[in-house]
Amino acid sequence: MKTSSTENIALYSLYGSGEHLKTVNDWVEEDEDYTRLTEPLEVTFTYLPDEVVVPGQIESLQAKADRVRANMMEQIASIEEEISKLRAITFQPQENSDA
Repeated sequence: MKTSSTENIALYSLYGSGEHLKTVNDWVEEDEDYTRLTEPLEVTFTYLPDEVVVPGQIESLQAKADRVRANMMEQIASIEEEISKLRAITFQPQENSDA
């Protein structure tokens, strides 16, 4: 497992809209949409241990599963409502046009 990562970073502007922190690399340096605002800075990031990271990842995935489950239940309810509406149409007495 990696314990640290060193990156060269700088602030960039995308179409002049605020500041964005990016890793300095060829694609961003050559992209005409980005303008570098600062000199690159070498930063070493120290990774957190798995005991800290993994519970947060599990919590995030559980929240995503809960959102997907809720969305799915809403869609099922909507489909069942449409089925009920169609069944109601089928069982409605038809008006007599001869009257």
